[in-house]
Amino acid sequence: MLQFRPGADVSMLNAIMHVIVEEQLYDQQYIESYTENWDAMKTHLKEFSPEKMSEFCGIDAETLRAVARDFAGATSAMIFWGMGVSQHIHGTDNSRCLISLALMCGQVGRPGTGLHPLRGQNNVQGASDAGLIPMFLPDYQSVTMMVFVRPLMKFGIQIRLRQKKV
Repeated sequence: MLQFRPGADVSMLNAIMHVIVEEQLYDQQYIESYTENWDAMKTHLKEFSPEKMSEFCGIDAETLRAVARDFAGATSAMIFWGMGVSQHIHGTDNSRCLISLALMCGQVGRPGTGLHPLRGQNNVQGASDAGLIPMFLPDYQSVTMMVFVRPLMKFGIQIRLRQKKV
């Protein structure tokens, strides 16, 4: 468990992602297939070395590097987070960092992987944006809109749409 300074979530997560980029531990195939703006993300993370961020987050640089290597090297990994991540001033940034971390390592969309915000209600801090609500695809696209459903069916995903009663 990482016991970082309160409010230092973003600096810690950016340092972990910095290592993944610096050491090329990311899943290039996944990134090319399922993400966008990768070059901008890599540029952004250059300023967040573990050595710089350790003074903010209170975790030594080698521990941050070890965590990055463990997460990036995992066959499958899940990220669970509770309301504390989102209920302070950097809550949105915290969620974005966790989502970015999972995406860059290809830890979304396979058994044993994913992002799991533990909430009392749907879509607190982006659950729907990441496609974690049953009636929406990512970006709030309805699962009943055939333009979004057809591509999923090509992969053998079975989708039964309810017929509207007339």
